[in-house]
Amino acid sequence: MKKWIAMLLALVLALALVGCAGGNTSENEGGEDAAPVAADSLDFLNKIWKTYTDEEKFPVMGGDFNEENQSMEGPGAFGLEDTAVLDNTLAMPADCADQLENAASLIHMMNANTFTCGAYQVKADADLEALTAAIQENIANRQWICGAPQQYYIATIDNFVIAAFGHDELMDVFKGKAAEVYPDIQVAYDQAI
Repeated sequence: MKKWIAMLLALVLALALVGCAGGNTSENEGGEDAAPVAADSLDFLNKIWKTYTDEEKFPVMGGDFNEENQSMEGPGAFGLEDTAVLDNTLAMPADCADQLENAASLIHMMNANTFTCGAYQVKADADLEALTAAIQENIANRQWICGAPQQYYIATIDNFVIAAFGHDELMDVFKGKAAEVYPDIQVAYDQAI
């Protein structure tokens, strides 16, 4: 009887190992059936914000000046119609806005230079390298008022770009959270200001 139980257990273990090795590779390795990183920029940024603990959170506002987009609880959608506001608020160059599908923001409620983040879903034909370089140049060449941010961070994954600037402590937490949620994120720029 003991041999029979041992053989049955060995068979179950062997079948379990075969089942683990024979998974659907198209879903696990980014094939055609792989799920998209996020539905849109707001979803992309919300996934990061939801990982913050109560102790890590800070007073925020999200979105733009449209009441439907505004949020005092986390990220909000940011319209692309007014490219000057997009540039002034999120440092997205106005002449690059036509490369975007949609945008979202998360900004420190007391001082935007303490923390500002823009997330962007980029059109399929956009040049991500040129876009991230334009954002980097726009941030690096700014004249800061009310205290300069200490660092900036620009990264990409699939058809999403995320650009943030702010104080070291908040930026370090944000970068860690972004890498946790999106392990395949590619950092284009991570520099002091």
